[in-house]
Amino acid sequence: MCPVDRAPRAHSNGRASGWRGLLLLLVLALSAQAQDTGVPDPQAPPAQVAPTGQEGLATALPTQQQAEEQLALVRDNVELDEASRSLATSLWEQVLAELRQTQDLQATAQSFDTARSEAPARLESLRAQLATPPGALELPPPSATLTQLQEALDLAQAEVVQADQALAALESERSHRAARRAELPAVIAQARQAVSQPPEIPTPGVDSTQAVAAARRVLDLAQRARTAAQLAANEAELASYEARGELLTARLDAALRAAQRGRARVEALTERVTERRRADAEAAARSAAERVNGGDELPLVRALAEQNVRLAARRVEVTELLTRTGQRALELNRQLAELESKRTRVNDKVRIAGFTDSIALLLRRHANELPEARVHRSALRARRDSLNTIELETLEVEDERAELFSDLDAAVAERLEQLDPDTPEAARAEAEQSVRELYQARLTQLTALKADLDITFAAIVDANTVEQQLVLAVTDYERFIDEHVLWVVSTAPLGVADVRHSGTAIAWLLDGAAWVELAAASWDAMRLHPATSVATLLTLVLLVLMRPVLRRRVVGLAHPQRTGRAPSVKPVLFSLLLTLVNSAVLPSDARGTESEPMGISQSSASCFSRIAMG
Repeated sequence: MCPVDRAPRAHSNGRASGWRGLLLLLVLALSAQAQDTGVPDPQAPPAQVAPTGQEGLATALPTQQQAEEQLALVRDNVELDEASRSLATSLWEQVLAELRQTQDLQATAQSFDTARSEAPARLESLRAQLATPPGALELPPPSATLTQLQEALDLAQAEVVQADQALAALESERSHRAARRAELPAVIAQARQAVSQPPEIPTPGVDSTQAVAAARRVLDLAQRARTAAQLAANEAELASYEARGELLTARLDAALRAAQRGRARVEALTERVTERRRADAEAAARSAAERVNGGDELPLVRALAEQNVRLAARRVEVTELLTRTGQRALELNRQLAELESKRTRVNDKVRIAGFTDSIALLLRRHANELPEARVHRSALRARRDSLNTIELETLEVEDERAELFSDLDAAVAERLEQLDPDTPEAARAEAEQSVRELYQARLTQLTALKADLDITFAAIVDANTVEQQLVLAVTDYERFIDEHVLWVVSTAPLGVADVRHSGTAIAWLLDGAAWVELAAASWDAMRLHPATSVATLLTLVLLVLMRPVLRRRVVGLAHPQRTGRAPSVKPVLFSLLLTLVNSAVLPSDARGTESEPMGISQSSASCFSRIAMG
């Protein structure tokens, strides 16, 4: 074959491919124009025959594979000009995107239908589980070591975190469902209206080529199919929510029970761990005390034994601090969880019903029940000091332990240097054995104390973290309540019946303890916000010092005009402003002004000056 013939043959192959694509597009366009105006069924496969009234749509709407083939043919069609090929390519890409969305929506609808069909069996199983009384908590046996107890506690704490996350996810799901159930009816109605609209008929002469017209028509069919699939998915979602309402409630109850049992297990394990630590510390303290109370030890041995007694006593103090911190952390977690639960329920009610009077009264009651943020801030400051003390003590204990562990023989030899050189060899050997035993006991005590200090430090940090979250939650909720209860009538107008309470109020004003409490609260506020307090104090001092100047200025404004100009309202307004500033601190003694003829503005300014001066 001659090489010259290859180029025309390749060109003829490209033209044949282009004509085949164009012919297929024309067939699709003609079949689409001949179809009825029925609504497509998103559940039917695109390539299959649809029910009566939808045959044209099912025949004209391609599958994703067919759409990809048409897209490739359009891209390779050399018979189309550049503008038509680019437009047709874009339209077929949109067709592919619509077909993929339709497939995803069909899968979503199927998942909702599956969840709805499985709901009765799952609900029955959960109800049986909830009806069964919970058994005893799974705890390690009494013979478990401290290490085993600590490992069980760590595992239980991780399980509680997972249970809380699951509960929070279900709470979020409930809120999401409530919002969707409120908005889905309108969305479904809008989708039904869009589906019921007849398909658009392309205007003759708008598209440059039959390929573009066919692609545009197929795109319209794909968009209508996607709208129908969206409608089916929304209807399936709404039906699923209505059928699974009781199941969600049962799942929330089961998750809440799991979280509560997890917390109870953590509390029980925490108590056992702290009790074991306290028992070990007290046993070590008794052993050291018995060694001191023996009475037959040498002075240097007795001094070392007394040091071990003090170290063991410190271990007991640290374990007691750890116990108190753990109990406080549990209480803080309870308060935080209760506050977050209240806030979530209020948000749900506000989202559904808005800010009604009943919700406002509920917010006012919550405001009265909120923990005092000031008390928690004081506790945070106190524990911050404890953290610094424990951190410094941990470093000192670690240094002593490292030094003793690195060279125990040197420490024993240094202690034995305090013996009298004339001490018999047998007594020296006995003293060396006692010192070595005491140093080994001290090394054990230092190791245990270091572990106790580390755990206590971590417990205090955890407690501080929870308390800081509680303070932030309280502050945020207080601000939320203050922003939304101003429009609520908080009490009835004053009447004669309120007079009987005046005696109590006067007694409170005359009570020295109340003023002491007020002074303490003010001092606490100044320590918490020193910059604001200093600025306020300086402002008050400046206002007091400026009162004579302001008084003279007001009197000057009230003096009759001697320039002959017409009266103006500006001196009145300026005099009013100065009067408000001047009377913001303390009223001054009344002082007269010169009696001279005044205009309207000067008379008003004089009136304001008399008010400002008492």
